[in-house]
Amino acid sequence: MVYLNTLKWGDKYDSHYVNRLYTLLCKNLDVPFVLRVWTDDVKGITNECEYRDIRDLRPYNTDRVFTYEKLMLINFDEADVNGWLDLDIHINENITKLVERPHPNITFIWNYWNSFEDMSLKPYGKGSSCHVNSSFVFWDKGKASWLREYTQINWDKIAWTYKSLDKYLFYQHARNDRLSFWGEGLFSNYNVNGLSGLVTLFNTSHLYTNKIHNVKKHFELHETDLFMAV
Repeated sequence: MVYLNTLKWGDKYDSHYVNRLYTLLCKNLDVPFVLRVWTDDVKGITNECEYRDIRDLRPYNTDRVFTYEKLMLINFDEADVNGWLDLDIHINENITKLVERPHPNITFIWNYWNSFEDMSLKPYGKGSSCHVNSSFVFWDKGKASWLREYTQINWDKIAWTYKSLDKYLFYQHARNDRLSFWGEGLFSNYNVNGLSGLVTLFNTSHLYTNKIHNVKKHFELHETDLFMAV
């Protein structure tokens, strides 16, 4: 059994985001799984999912380290294989080989679609650089405990320093070679290189904020034909 987790709170994503993710997993994952939805509103979400209270992932009171709740999921790695997935992804092809492979360390997405030199090395330290993405993350039971423990021990510094989970992971851990990453070509960013790879991301917030790409519009998943096609 594989335990998968996703977060839904507030009104940015409605229940269809959850239901379409569950449907895509059923189509593209050939091993038994449970999708846990950590949420503050279960209305409209399929009963095939398992519901959890998102407040259980919020031991810290901060508005800086956005989506730090993901790291708290490491406390709930009861299955041999565990993962978290963002709601705003589209699964293009079968992901069983990603899930079944050994995960001796917690594995994140590296932003291969951006130039590391231009987007991360040149502005390094200015707070705008970040080549780590946490939209599709897996680890085997017990193999991510080091990250949970480091975060808990150093939380006061982390909460003061970082504005987002991905920046914390990039500056604090990726530069020290503590993280593992999926291979190149497996993931794409819809707003940069379109629909390709096994999974496509729609992470738009940093594109707007940092003006990374000279694109007039950055599409959210629900603004594309893919959203209602599932």
